[in-house]
Amino acid sequence: MRERHMQFKVSAVQKVIAKHVGHGNVKRIVKHSEGGFNRVLLATMEDGFKAIVKIPYWISVPRTYATASEVATLTFLRSKGFPVPKVYGWSSTTENTVGVEYTIMEHAPGVGTPDEDRDSETYCIGPIADYMFWYGERTKLDLDRGPWSDPRQYLLAIANKEIKWTEKFGKPLECDFPYNTVFPGVNSHRDYLELLKKYLAIAPYLLPKDTGDILNRPTLRHPDLTPSNVFVCPDTFDVTCIIDWQHTVVTPLRLAAGYPRLFENPSSEPPTGLDPPKYPDGYDTMSLKDKAQVDELIRRQSPFYLYRVFNGGLNKVHLKAPQDPLILARQHLVDCAGRQWSGNLMTLRGAVMRIRAIWSHIPWKDENPECPIEFSEQEIGDQMENEPTWDSLNTLVDYWRDELGGLSEEGWIRTE
Repeated sequence: MRERHMQFKVSAVQKVIAKHVGHGNVKRIVKHSEGGFNRVLLATMEDGFKAIVKIPYWISVPRTYATASEVATLTFLRSKGFPVPKVYGWSSTTENTVGVEYTIMEHAPGVGTPDEDRDSETYCIGPIADYMFWYGERTKLDLDRGPWSDPRQYLLAIANKEIKWTEKFGKPLECDFPYNTVFPGVNSHRDYLELLKKYLAIAPYLLPKDTGDILNRPTLRHPDLTPSNVFVCPDTFDVTCIIDWQHTVVTPLRLAAGYPRLFENPSSEPPTGLDPPKYPDGYDTMSLKDKAQVDELIRRQSPFYLYRVFNGGLNKVHLKAPQDPLILARQHLVDCAGRQWSGNLMTLRGAVMRIRAIWSHIPWKDENPECPIEFSEQEIGDQMENEPTWDSLNTLVDYWRDELGGLSEEGWIRTE
């Protein structure tokens, strides 16, 4: 709790709100919510106007950049007509009258699109605001945080930051619960370093060398598009606001593309066409329990179907990227290579092995037709034997998080 204890001057907060919002003095200010990285306050002005104040916790990194990056992202998106909150005022330093960083923004959005384009003068990219480039002791390490002119440099930087951290702070660890009940014993961080080095050997071939490739283009995407971050009008169901853009990053489209959690495919099988979800034959004669299961599946399939239909009409390039048969293996590997050492060798090892197994299908391997990494038959056999059990434990953990009301990895749970 110490990391989330924020001491600030309430009277100073009220003054800066009144200054930036311009609706008289603050009549009432209350805690609105607690997020993973911010405390959110709701201020009501004398005339009834409402505004939001976000105050980042001490654990929110990178300091200064996290606040400044989110403000720049919101301002840029708003200038393009996206329904995001208007920023009234902000400070990315604690050297102010409040004593903490803060962002004052609109409580209810209304977006207009300007005619002129001043992007080149107003916005820039970098250094990266990705939380894992600044988490913990990484903020003190000399890391390559970009910006990068070649997307493949970004792939290398992801693993190099973990190599530097693991070399300095890594130590032998056992897996977290419940994995340690099935896979007991301590794993060496040096084995993790070897896996990261194998990743570095194949990373240059995960994306095309041509920086002009359309699926290589830099893409800005919301980091956590879940129902709690999308607000709609209860009467028209129009999207009125998309919030929580903190730690947004720009990545190549091949890494950014895919289905947000709000629109994920509920089936393990990829779609073969654009057919709408259908009720199965015999639905009318099913039991109430079976009908309820079918209804829930249809409910989850419908957003997935509509997401694909609208992307096909309005965003063909994005829909093209998920059609790449290697996209999931590539994205999973890059995600695993950026994770902190926690005693888990299974996930990264499996991701690296899968790329090696499909090496003949990698389209940009011409410079190196032979895969530059090797695993022994014993290593491959052990992975194939143990990984299904590991995946079953993942499913079990996800099940119990859902049963506990949607418990997040950080331990947050909805009040309702």
